[in-house]
Amino acid sequence: AEANIAVTIKNIGNLSKRINNGEGTLGLFMQDDKIYKNLEKSTRELADLLEDIKVNPSRYVNFSIIGGSSRYNQPVKDN
Repeated sequence: AEANIAVTIKNIGNLSKRINNGEGTLGLFMQDDKIYKNLEKSTRELADLLEDIKVNPSRYVNFSIIGGSSRYNQPVKDN
C-alpha cells in the first residue's frame, strides 16, 4: 500500500512538472494565454453561428421538392 502511494505521489509530481513546463495540451493551455483567447473567440463565433442557424435556417439548409435554387443572403450585423 505504501509503495502504491509513493508511486502515485511520484506520478503526480511528474505530471505537475510537465504541466509547469508547458508540455502537453494542459501545459500549453496554462502557459500560453493566446490558446485560451483563441478558444474563447472560437466558442463565441460558434455560438453566434448556431444562433444564426436557429434564426435563419434557410441560409444554411434549402429543401426543394421540385428543384430550383435560392441565393445566399449575407447576414446583416446589428452592431
